[in-house]
Amino acid sequence: MAHPATPKKGNSDPPLRTFTLAFVFHLTLFCVYLYGYLWHFSDGAKQLPGSHGFGWFYRYLTFWGFSIQLVTWAFSLLTHLFPRWKDAKRISDLLASSVFGIANIITVLHWTLFVLIQGNPVEGELVDRPVALGILVHAVNALSAWLDVKIGERTFRYPSLRVSFGIATAYCAFILWCKFETGIFPYPFLNTWPQPEAFLVLLAVSMVLIYVFHKIGAAYAASGQSKVAKRVKSTLGKVS
Repeated sequence: MAHPATPKKGNSDPPLRTFTLAFVFHLTLFCVYLYGYLWHFSDGAKQLPGSHGFGWFYRYLTFWGFSIQLVTWAFSLLTHLFPRWKDAKRISDLLASSVFGIANIITVLHWTLFVLIQGNPVEGELVDRPVALGILVHAVNALSAWLDVKIGERTFRYPSLRVSFGIATAYCAFILWCKFETGIFPYPFLNTWPQPEAFLVLLAVSMVLIYVFHKIGAAYAASGQSKVAKRVKSTLGKVS
């Protein structure tokens, strides 16, 4: 009588609850972020200064980070819907690892400047914005990035650090373009502090923070790393 085939070690699928948790997590984030993004086209968004003038809301680093995270959650969702699509996994991991530091910088700089300036560091005054929106773009952004490191099995491979630096450099170049077009920086404090010293200091501090947060994220991702995470890292290494 033939014996049943013995399943090969290492080829078993991850537990269903793990897939369900990651899928629900990324689906929820994608829906929330998509709703938040589309809200910026509504009549309610017209009261915000970012909706007017050159650059739209992209004058602000917060919206850059928010938009990149939206794309990240979209690709993360695709990895669940099409598990054999290796490029989606690679892009998802690259984006998530790259935006981790930026999301944390946005949160840290926003609340630090909010305390130091004792007001809104962007508009320079109190603006009647939805409370949920402020929480989403200045708190949930960092919290979701931290949770995703483990749930999404992120690798923080070296190219993601270069992408982070590239995003930061592109944003700095963009706000200089905004300054050229409008005569002022998007952030009021940059218009009152001495230039170009303030801009250069802000750029240097941002780059240092990106490096620090990337290293923190990589260490956190590696801590207590599961066999699934190691297998994902090995797979990504082969396709990149």
